[in-house]
Amino acid sequence: MDAALARSRRHAEAAREHMVQLEIAPTPENFTVWYHYYAEDLPGLRRAMDILISNRQEFTLDVCADLYNRFFGLERQTLILRQISTKIETAVSDAIGVLDSAHEDARSYGAVLGETAARLDNGASASLVREVVNRVIGETRSMIDRSDLLEKQLSQSTAEIGELRKQVESASREAMTDPLTGIGNRKMFDYQMKQSVQAAMEHGGELALMMLDIDHFKRFNDNFGHQFGDMVLRLVARSLMEGVKASDHAVRYGGEEFAILMPDTQMPEALMVAEQLRRAVASKTLIKKGTKETLGNVTMSIGVSAYRLGEPVTVFIERADAALYKAKQSGRNRVLSETDLSANDPPAPL
Repeated sequence: MDAALARSRRHAEAAREHMVQLEIAPTPENFTVWYHYYAEDLPGLRRAMDILISNRQEFTLDVCADLYNRFFGLERQTLILRQISTKIETAVSDAIGVLDSAHEDARSYGAVLGETAARLDNGASASLVREVVNRVIGETRSMIDRSDLLEKQLSQSTAEIGELRKQVESASREAMTDPLTGIGNRKMFDYQMKQSVQAAMEHGGELALMMLDIDHFKRFNDNFGHQFGDMVLRLVARSLMEGVKASDHAVRYGGEEFAILMPDTQMPEALMVAEQLRRAVASKTLIKKGTKETLGNVTMSIGVSAYRLGEPVTVFIERADAALYKAKQSGRNRVLSETDLSANDPPAPL
């Protein structure tokens, strides 16, 4: 048997068995997620699912859908952009056709004027002058009518192109936005990380990274339902957006984990902001709307690292992850940085 085929079968069988074990609906989308988990060809997916498994997260329909949309939903965005691109090509082609028609009309009108001028130059009777003038008037009126029509067609094509441009921008924003919380998603994080690291390398600036994880998030889902868990995620996302500078980039990294990139920020300032965010989230009391029952507070563990010029991005992220992991191991609801790590600390789970 071909080695690649054998590997594919092993991945498929392992995915099927795990889905049966966890009672996950055998949909094509869910199978895609678990197949690639075992194929280990998408490190981000593997890491996200390992975190969910280590947190004993139940793989509900919502959780599975979130994983699929996060790592495979870009296919839909690609299709949308391809369709919009085709429409733009058509609109541009129509606009070029309008301009070509205008050019041809102008050329024809010029030829008529040249012809009539030549006839008048040879000496013309009063009747010929009237005939020539009437023709010029007729051609001028026709030219004005055609110009008005072409102007309307060009305006319509221009409006269509403008609307399609807005659709492209909207699709691009959607591709980089987490639909539940409204803040950036993992794709946005990857994009902003690339931009921020490049800027730091070019200008020698500072760059800090926070990795944040909601403590005991599974309890909210188990005790109060997934809709309540979604409310917690939105509350945390809103608190992060309100607590960082406009130049910072807060995203939902995956599941109950968030990340904040902080350009031009040194470690002391990053730690101060992290502590402010931790306190801001912890200060909010959750209350059940129907019964007004107090449900407690949300807490977060936070790890912070500083970028070292020239290092791989993965190493930069790993240090923040390791600090986050140690914060959780140390009792949760606290902020630790890479300076709190020691050689004896166990690595953060992948």
